[in-house]
Amino acid sequence: MNTCQCVNPPGGTASCDDNQLAICVVEYGVAHAFCVTMPRDALSALRADRDVAAYLARFWPAELPAVRDSLTRNTIIAFRPESSATSMANFILAIIKGEPRDHDQNISREDRSLLDRGEHRMGNRVIRFRIPPEEGDIVKLLRRPEEEGIGGAAVEQPIKERVATV
Repeated sequence: MNTCQCVNPPGGTASCDDNQLAICVVEYGVAHAFCVTMPRDALSALRADRDVAAYLARFWPAELPAVRDSLTRNTIIAFRPESSATSMANFILAIIKGEPRDHDQNISREDRSLLDRGEHRMGNRVIRFRIPPEEGDIVKLLRRPEEEGIGGAAVEQPIKERVATV
């Protein structure tokens, strides 16, 4: 079971299956729980489309056509065996932020932080979510080497003086 705690007040829990994104949206003091099936095969992609449509219709009605179109494109790619952490992250970010995203769109540091926190605040909405455990640690997979202290700017080592022997 994948669960997500809603902000308090009012509190509450979104309880979803292990293969679902658990989402709790608190707006004007009222909690709304949603479960979105992660697209891994054709059947789960159909379920994901249904789940996402219900969520978007409630919280992002104006953006529904554009976001749903981008998610449909992402879903086709996301359930391929070679799907990447980037495509799954963009699938999740499109849902949480209510914005169209391409499957290979760059994941900014801010987006990675949002995924890591599992919370997004927007106006009167507080959106908490929990990525399904079977997706692994998407945020860790998205980290760039320079953020982990590997690579990045090179540290110059002093050049030893050469002593000429005559």
